[in-house]
Amino acid sequence: IRFMYGLKENADPTSRTIVLMPCNDTSTDRHVPNLILTPDGYLSDTEEETITLNQCWDVSNRYVNRTYALWPEEARKDMPRACFFGITTLKNLLAAPGCEGIQYHFGYNPETDLLPNRYQAIMEAVDQHRQSLHIFVEEGQHCPPVCRTGDCAPPIIPVGWPFYNHHEQYEQVPEGSLYEMFHYVSPTLFEVIQDKEIFQQHFSECFTLAKSGSLPEARQALRTQLEHMMDKYLFTN
Repeated sequence: IRFMYGLKENADPTSRTIVLMPCNDTSTDRHVPNLILTPDGYLSDTEEETITLNQCWDVSNRYVNRTYALWPEEARKDMPRACFFGITTLKNLLAAPGCEGIQYHFGYNPETDLLPNRYQAIMEAVDQHRQSLHIFVEEGQHCPPVCRTGDCAPPIIPVGWPFYNHHEQYEQVPEGSLYEMFHYVSPTLFEVIQDKEIFQQHFSECFTLAKSGSLPEARQALRTQLEHMMDKYLFTN
């Protein structure tokens, strides 16, 4: 499960939420498995609330904006977005004597060099009354950086925004939810297609608009095509 960080309200740390997004294990050359994308939505930390796929990009973008405002000296693309724990880790924690559930915590490790990564996810085994069993797991895999490493990274779509480093100077990235959408959706799509040229051909309209300087139209074309490709390659499987 990838525990996605989010904010329900802009810049309001009290609205912090966690979205539980399952992952697959088909990518043997990736450090962290790809997300399993579904239009039906995902559970959040409030259990009774389901967050839609589009809402995931919105709450994630708010969290990234908030984090980037705190550490503007770091690149926006390096802001923490999630923490991954594998099924074996979660099962081992649940197998602890007396464990009836897992409590999720936002921890803080001041010894971590990269400031954004000092906020670390911690899993705690609890009993039926949610009392601690003093058994913890804190070695989750951060996203980024590990979710963007490896030779299988998809080709970067050259829309001139916001996927180039020179856009990192801005505190707020326009249509940041589209940035988050591209960040998570494109690796899964590229894994399905497995052909760089075909992958790029899907975005030919976006390329043409970007080259002509029509960046708002290019961004809209990118969003439309990503949604179309999810419908075609992911949701029908």
